[in-house]
Amino acid sequence: MQRFASYSLSMFQLDTEALVACLNGQSLSSSITLKPPNNKLLMIISSTFTDTMDERNLILGEISVYLQQVCKQKGLDVDVKFVDMRYGVRDENTLDHMTWVACCAAIERCEKESSGVFFISLQGEKYGYQMAPKLIPQAQLDERLSKIGPEMTLASLEVVKKPPEGFDPASVKVFDFFKEWYVLDENAIPPRYELKHLKEVNDPLYWDVALPMIVEVLKDLSFDPQRDENLLVARSVTEYETRVALSTSEKAEKCFWFHRVFKGGVPKDDSMKWWLYDDTLANSRVATKLSHLKMFMKERLSKNMREYAEVPLSSLIAKDTAYQEYLQTFQRDFTALQGTADSTRE
Repeated sequence: MQRFASYSLSMFQLDTEALVACLNGQSLSSSITLKPPNNKLLMIISSTFTDTMDERNLILGEISVYLQQVCKQKGLDVDVKFVDMRYGVRDENTLDHMTWVACCAAIERCEKESSGVFFISLQGEKYGYQMAPKLIPQAQLDERLSKIGPEMTLASLEVVKKPPEGFDPASVKVFDFFKEWYVLDENAIPPRYELKHLKEVNDPLYWDVALPMIVEVLKDLSFDPQRDENLLVARSVTEYETRVALSTSEKAEKCFWFHRVFKGGVPKDDSMKWWLYDDTLANSRVATKLSHLKMFMKERLSKNMREYAEVPLSSLIAKDTAYQEYLQTFQRDFTALQGTADSTRE
C-alpha cells in the first residue's frame, strides 16, 4: 500500500482495498498516528445549490450507497451520512430568519460527531445568497444607524430595483423603515435587535425592499463576533459556512474542497441561464467577494482540494459525454478521498 507524508492529491488514486483499510483505521501516513473511527462519518455539503445539483445528487445517491455497501460487506460498523441543506432549510426557517442558525448548527454537529472529515465544499463560480442577520447587538446597530441622515430615503440608496406596486422608495425614510424591520429586545443580555418574522415566505416587501436595504446599510458589520468576527453582513451564507468550518487549522484538516470551474468561464448567454451558475458577471462587488473567499480557501485547503477545469458549461447543459466523464472522475475522486480521511482522527 502506498504511504503519504500528509493529506495530498495522491489520495485520489486509492482503490477499494485502500478504502477498506482506512475504514478499519489503518494509517496511510507515516507522519501522523490515526485511530479507528467512532462509528460515525457525518459530513455537510456546502455550496450554492443551482450550480452543483448533479454533484450533490451523486454524493447523496451512488457515493453514499457505495460507502455504506463497502462497510457492510467488510463487516465494519460505520455509519456514513451526508447533510444537504437543500432539505434542511425549511419554509419555517425562512419565515423566522433561521437559515444561518440552521446551517451553523449543522456544521457544528458534523464537526462534533464525525470521526474524521465533516465539511465538503463544492464552491464554484457562484457566490450565493447574501442574507440579513436575524440578531444584531443593540450597540452595533445603533452606532451604524447613527451615520444615516434623518432625511435619507430608500431611493437614495439605489438598491431597490423592483419596488412592490404602490410602494414609493422616495417617500420612505431609511431610519424609520429600518426600525420597522428590526425590533429591540431589551430583555436580552446584552440588549439586541431581532429581525421581525415574515408572514409569507415570498413577501415582496422583504425580498425586494427590506433585504437589499439591510444588506447595503449594514455591509461589513460583524454581526456574530462571539462565533467569528469575520462573519460580515453582505457576505454569502456559503462564505459563512466555510469560515466557520475552516476557523482553525485543526478543523481545516478535516475539510475538503472539490473546486469546479467551467472551461472558458460562464458565457453571459440567457439561453444558458448563466445566472444559475455565476452571479459575479452582473456585479463586480460580488466577483471581488468570491475572489477573496477562494483565496482564503486555497490558503486553508491547499492540500485538501481537487480542481476541475476541463468541461465547459455547454457540456453540463447538454449532459454530453465530456460532462459524464467529469462526473465519473468526481465520483472516483470523492470516494477515494473519503476512504482516506473520513475514518481518521488524531
